Amino acid sequence: MFIGRGRELKLLNGLLKKNTATLIAITGRRRIGKSSLLIKFGQQKEFKKYIHLQGLAPRPELSYREQLQHIRKELKVKYKLSKIPEFNSWLEVFFYLNDKFNAKGRTLLVLDEISWMAHGYPEFAGELKVAWDDAFKSNSQLILAICGSVSSWIEDNILKKTDFVGRISLSLRVDELALDDTSLFWGKNHSKISSYEKLKILAITGGVPLYLEEMIVSDSAESNIARLCFDESGLLYREFDQIFNEIFQKDGEIYKEILQVLTKNKLAAIDIAKKLKYPFNGDFSNYLSKLESASFIQRDYFFDLQGNISSLSRYRIKDNYLRFYLSYILPNKIKIKQGQLAIKTLDQLLNWNTILGLQFENLLLSNLPSIYNKIGIPLTSVQYAGPYVQKHNSKTKGACQIDLLIYTKEKVLYVCEMKCKAHVDSSVIKEVEKKISVLRIPRQTSIRTVLIYESDVSERAKEQLLAYFTHLIPFVQLL
Repeated sequence: MFIGRGRELKLLNGLLKKNTATLIAITGRRRIGKSSLLIKFGQQKEFKKYIHLQGLAPRPELSYREQLQHIRKELKVKYKLSKIPEFNSWLEVFFYLNDKFNAKGRTLLVLDEISWMAHGYPEFAGELKVAWDDAFKSNSQLILAICGSVSSWIEDNILKKTDFVGRISLSLRVDELALDDTSLFWGKNHSKISSYEKLKILAITGGVPLYLEEMIVSDSAESNIARLCFDESGLLYREFDQIFNEIFQKDGEIYKEILQVLTKNKLAAIDIAKKLKYPFNGDFSNYLSKLESASFIQRDYFFDLQGNISSLSRYRIKDNYLRFYLSYILPNKIKIKQGQLAIKTLDQLLNWNTILGLQFENLLLSNLPSIYNKIGIPLTSVQYAGPYVQKHNSKTKGACQIDLLIYTKEKVLYVCEMKCKAHVDSSVIKEVEKKISVLRIPRQTSIRTVLIYESDVSERAKEQLLAYFTHLIPFVQLL
């Protein structure tokens, strides 16, 4: 089953029009579907050859020679090659691949989990550059894709290296699936599943394809979550440790501590360091950068209503699975192992409504183009968009936080409120009015109000909301 990725496939298919060899980099978190995307791309009829090689997950005792041996075995088993020489360097591997597969004709060569391949071999990137210049690019119809879950390795060793300047034709980051694509995982009867039941699943999985594939669609959300998260054999019970062991290895503990601090709050970098009693220095900034590059956290910059972006920012957990794991699975691991935790309803979970609200906000902020579309804002009109924070000082009328503020080139300010609760009534109007009353709105700027909600709304409340809000967007419309 392959769902969505229309934008990504369009970008990749565009490369088939080129008349020169192409080097591309694909990044994104584990389980996001990078390999599946490349497999789908490789199925195009234009390709005469498609070769997909993957490194071994690193472990402390794993040497680069074992990686080289693994590639040799992979070539023998997958591509039925015989008399493969012993490789002593990655340069030898690259030139061998060029000799065997890079004749004339449209070819896709994928080096998957490239940071694993490079484990323990500091010359890897340099030798790849030499091989590209001296061998691979001789075939004008070759597309060489480097791919990996450790996005920071690709950025540091490929994308930011002067050696590769001008050589990368496409750098593509694969993010979570759009909300309207996630609905398709419920199969042909997806229209019969309520938006609230889908939200309960998405609050744990986000738009991560592999997690959604694990659903048994005939079972309830609670049954799926109990099986996947609160059973020792469940994928999402085990997943966190695997992600951190593979991506962060020996430094995993500090990354985990940063995420735990962010489970309930959005914080500036210096405040995260203070809470952890950790020096606020370059190393700490690098930890945050690596978590952001792995798509686990998001850095939201402050901006003013004149369109100026500040250097001030706050971090939030972007990945719904990680927040759910740290909030509910990790603290209950002993009980889960002993079979003492029976989850019949998510309301049993401590502060579930608060966490659900944060997960709901994550889903919406990851799907801004869909929100623009529902409001009727052309993508090219958006000046800036994101969560907005105004502090109380001598220049402002008061403090406020707005879930999503969109400012367009036409000088229209969209104040968007997000609500995920059992019932929404007209009291939300007063909340929004209070926020607008303290904003320092630039001259000649219009204000539109937007409510995006997953809630029960009575007919009377709906009339009042329609009279006030310019746009009402129930969550089901985004699905």
